[in-house]
Amino acid sequence: YGDAIRIGTIGLHYILDEAVQREVLSTHEFIKLMKQSCVIDPNRYPLLEKAVNAYLQKDYVVFMHIMIPQFEEAIRNLIEKNNGIVMVQKGDAYNLKTFDHLLSDDIVTNVFGEDRALFFKAIFTDRRGWNLRNQLAHGMMDYEHMTNKQNSDTILHAFLCLAFVRYEDNVGEDNTSVS
Repeated sequence: YGDAIRIGTIGLHYILDEAVQREVLSTHEFIKLMKQSCVIDPNRYPLLEKAVNAYLQKDYVVFMHIMIPQFEEAIRNLIEKNNGIVMVQKGDAYNLKTFDHLLSDDIVTNVFGEDRALFFKAIFTDRRGWNLRNQLAHGMMDYEHMTNKQNSDTILHAFLCLAFVRYEDNVGEDNTSVS
């Protein structure tokens, strides 16, 4: 998976650079997009703003450390808004499902399609792919990968996919079907 993603991100690099240069991709415009998504909690906007500012300043270490957990939270929100289960019982306690488990949920596949769901897994949690979330969260990512623009571009691209998640027509927050 990893090599295929790297090849695919070559064009992404130029597209995002051009978007930044033309000010189509700015912190303000990014937050405006995220406000249209029903899976981004408004209390996350300041974090996203800080992350995008870091991205624009080429501080990819800060960007990755903020954005990856926020993407995981958005996927959890997506599943919850579709009445999915984000907790598993372990003994007497309930724990959050792993991010990999969340990305394998049928709700994610139904909303994004099989290819995009696999793309998310390859980027964030699959050891055959980039596995960025696990590499970062477990302290296994080296500094070179944290400062890699290609990794940050791909994370930003994944986040932009969330901007298009909306409530279905004729369905509001009371009836929480998301598409």
